[in-house]
Amino acid sequence: MSLSLSSEFSKLFNSQFRFVVFVAILLASNIKPISAQNWPGGMHDPSSIVKEGDRYWVFGTGDGIYSMYSDDLMTWQSGATPFTNGDYPAWIDKYTNQKDPNHADGFSGFFWAPDIIHMNGKYYLYYSASMWGTAFSCIGLVVNKTLDPTSPDYKWEDQGDIGIYSPRSGWSINAIDAAMMRGPDGRIWMTYGSFNRDGIMVTEVDSVSGKPIGNTVSVANSWTGGNNYGEGEGGHMLYRDGYYYMIYNKGGCCNGIASSYYMVIGRSENPQGPFVDKEGKNMRAVGSPSGGTLIFEHDDSRGYDDRYFGPGHFGLFTENGVDHVTFHYYNQNGFYPSAEANNQGGPTLGTAFLEWGEDGWPSISFNYLQQGVYRLTNVNSQKNLDLRNQSVDSGTFPYQYAADSTSDTQLWYFTPLGTGEYTIRSWADTTKYLETVAPDYDLVIKLTDNYTGSVNQKWRLAQDNEGDILIYPSIKDNVMEVANNTSADYRVGLSRYDGENGQQWKPTLVYGWPARIVVDKDEINVTSELSTDTIFIESNTYWEITITDPAWVSASATSGLGDAEVIITISENTKEISRSSVMGIQAIKGTTEIIFVNQEAYDPATVTSADRSPVTKISPNPTTGMVTLSGIVPFRVEIWNLSGQKLLTESKVSENHELNLTQLPKGVYVLKCFSENNTWSQRLIRK
Repeated sequence: MSLSLSSEFSKLFNSQFRFVVFVAILLASNIKPISAQNWPGGMHDPSSIVKEGDRYWVFGTGDGIYSMYSDDLMTWQSGATPFTNGDYPAWIDKYTNQKDPNHADGFSGFFWAPDIIHMNGKYYLYYSASMWGTAFSCIGLVVNKTLDPTSPDYKWEDQGDIGIYSPRSGWSINAIDAAMMRGPDGRIWMTYGSFNRDGIMVTEVDSVSGKPIGNTVSVANSWTGGNNYGEGEGGHMLYRDGYYYMIYNKGGCCNGIASSYYMVIGRSENPQGPFVDKEGKNMRAVGSPSGGTLIFEHDDSRGYDDRYFGPGHFGLFTENGVDHVTFHYYNQNGFYPSAEANNQGGPTLGTAFLEWGEDGWPSISFNYLQQGVYRLTNVNSQKNLDLRNQSVDSGTFPYQYAADSTSDTQLWYFTPLGTGEYTIRSWADTTKYLETVAPDYDLVIKLTDNYTGSVNQKWRLAQDNEGDILIYPSIKDNVMEVANNTSADYRVGLSRYDGENGQQWKPTLVYGWPARIVVDKDEINVTSELSTDTIFIESNTYWEITITDPAWVSASATSGLGDAEVIITISENTKEISRSSVMGIQAIKGTTEIIFVNQEAYDPATVTSADRSPVTKISPNPTTGMVTLSGIVPFRVEIWNLSGQKLLTESKVSENHELNLTQLPKGVYVLKCFSENNTWSQRLIRK
């Protein structure tokens, strides 16, 4: 097959050659592309995350197949490589080291874009081998029983030629970038391919041999004019609710912050397509632009203010119902050998989440915390982030102090901006924001009353699998810390990540925003006997329960934070008529949910005159303003709102007393009636 992409491949070769030399030097010297620390992790073309035991693994481009591992899904360390640097299976030469006058160096063990899947009790790691700037490529497979290098079972075994290669008669493909997924029926599918007319391919894979079976189908590509298809690679397929979703890259990689990679998405009811985007446009087209709904790109209008240059190579790992996304981007704070990129753009492992919309399409999210007010406790000192001397004056430094539940200066209002960034305000004075300070914006933090929306007033988060977070300025890699890991009252600033607990914070939601509360019922109906019932509360904030008749209705908890299960106890009713009470469950600074508790009457034959209820009838109910109360003994009445406030009291009420409610706004109220020996409540509706 003659390649029709000479100009595109020439550009690709130049950028990839720079990238290969750059990463090879870094990995050979055991230096990470971003820093010697393990956050952020340096990696290009990351696989999906895979977990063995309590440890997470990810594999990427590099000599011998680069790997990193993590125990918390946030910080990463270099792991063992399946192949010794410079060593590779001999069968690869058949496809890569063919004579080519323009590319004489050939393949030498620098593997591209691996992906991994666990099946048949083993880990199947697929890799790409290629000659730079050509379609002389193949995909191989190496298998291991375990990912733990200390295990006696640890041994990578190459599976030889599995039959995926290019050039290939009848197909216009470049056989790289394998990505694996398991469908809802247990069948295994591989997505692979780069550039060219046939672009992204999908084939089924046998779960024992790891080799392709059945038909291989082209499902996506990207035409770039003339006879050229000079982009489109790094595909990944996932499944949800009856659809297979295809995410892949358009644009170009491997040029630092000058890279133009971006991700698009489409979906199909069949794993082999056709895939269409949100507008119904096919993601494979010959001689015209293909479809693909944008899901992730660098915002060029923001320039350096958007740190995610050239995001690419999507991967997915799901744990505890959370869809964790992996990708690479080019970090402006890292080195990349390209004059066009101003020598900026170290390849970096990025992580995010998939969030699913009501329309059934996903988006990529960096919102580790929902909007709300939080208390931030330092993991090392167990003290809270505060302001020096509790001052909210502009220019005040943040400090750590012992926990004080009465102090609003220890509460921080996080607002997501929709870009993966947050503003952080003092809850004691929400006109005051945390910002980093010139000249370098990576050491000093202060409070300011001059919010301009500049990037030094925006923050990002990283979160581990226990919920602890790193807080760092939007475009810098220094994190918020208590210096020297001290437990003393001390100023909080910024420093490079070094793994100390003084750089990690435990957020506790105090007030969700907007405050939300939902209960699973609006009424409890019981007999006259001693009874219990359970209510389930869903909330993103603190809540409180008020009860209009605590003498005979009680709750196992009258306040709480977040979701809860509360047991309601109703005392025996010895009165001759049924009775009602009202419970209000109020979200702090938010809405209130109401539950009516209704209890049947006790057998009147056993009730003494002293226990008789004060009221027999209220009419009309609902009312437009006037109600008549009919009773058999004198009593007092009160009107309460659902927030627990008493609005009206009338004493020495006689039989057939008229109550005027015209001064009250329309809504639901609680009427409480009193006699010498008992009380009784009922809902009252003013319409």
